[in-house]
Amino acid sequence: MFNRFLLLLFVVLSPKSSFANGDTLTIPGTWSLGAKVQIGYLLAHRPSLVYLQQKKISSFEISYLKSSQGRDIWQRTYNEPLMGMAYQYFDLGNENMLGHAHAVYPLVLFPLLHKHHLGINIRFGIGIGYVEKRYTIEENYKNQAISTHINGVITTGVQFRIPCNSRTQISTGIDFTHFSNGASRLPNAGLNIPSINIGFQHFFGKQIKLIRTELPDYNHKKEITFYGATGFKERISGETIKVSVGIFTADVHFRITRKSFIGGGADVFYDATLQKRVFDLDSINYSKTAANTRIGIHFSYGIAIGKFRGYFQPGYYLYNKLPVSASIFTRLSLRYFVNEKIFVCFNLKSHFAKADYFEYGIGFKI
Repeated sequence: MFNRFLLLLFVVLSPKSSFANGDTLTIPGTWSLGAKVQIGYLLAHRPSLVYLQQKKISSFEISYLKSSQGRDIWQRTYNEPLMGMAYQYFDLGNENMLGHAHAVYPLVLFPLLHKHHLGINIRFGIGIGYVEKRYTIEENYKNQAISTHINGVITTGVQFRIPCNSRTQISTGIDFTHFSNGASRLPNAGLNIPSINIGFQHFFGKQIKLIRTELPDYNHKKEITFYGATGFKERISGETIKVSVGIFTADVHFRITRKSFIGGGADVFYDATLQKRVFDLDSINYSKTAANTRIGIHFSYGIAIGKFRGYFQPGYYLYNKLPVSASIFTRLSLRYFVNEKIFVCFNLKSHFAKADYFEYGIGFKI
């Protein structure tokens, strides 16, 4: 479900600007402070998580956001987004098995509509979180969601804003938040939290009026990229063993709008946890290389935000010694271009709703 939610985010951010050339955009201030409260629930995307559902999940968020001022083309392309940091506190609704959680993340609000009486934003944040109570085999064995205190956090949602005056806005919306350690330690079903919220934002600093002008042409050339990455996950076979994984990926993308790319690529994965799983399923003692290697192809859809690129990549294993039911994978990829040619990437690879591992890599564009 979370992958589908992020795919919707990618699609929503891709259309052309909702502002026409010559429109005047009023920015209420150069920076703002905001707060909101939320109520939601733990989504039991597996039967093992039903035990964790006791009470509704409540949370509050405080945020600091700086206003775009039309200085960069990418900011104008995305209708002058708000960018900053946020802190969020969660009461996870299960004092004994989950406790409380905290999250800190960079936050971006992308305006989809900006009118005098109504604003609609897409919000996105990715950062780090702390969950108070984790899985332990002695005391908390029913917690199959989280086995580490420190986890990655991704949050996204839709926000509606109504101005109270020239400086203050009230808001409401729907959010979806995900906690996971990327299978660096098992069990790791993850916490998926849909919620509704209400809050406010107050702007400070001088007001700015921008006149929308025509954007320059963008480069239609194809992009060919290569990267290598590694990751870590656990294998449970009587005892818990942490192993590394290796990935090599080649991609070709074509820019179809100023914001978006489309393309595909090929992958080679080496995962040392697979050999025992393959043997347990069909009792054939393949070599380590044969059992642990997967070769796949993937479709890729991406968006460009300044020096960042975000990609949604569903794929299929052409070579895979596990059953056909394990042949579909999904990757969410975030890349940062250090310069025109070199980038670093942070990816989450999953199979349906189950995280497989995080990927950390470096690559280049030709």
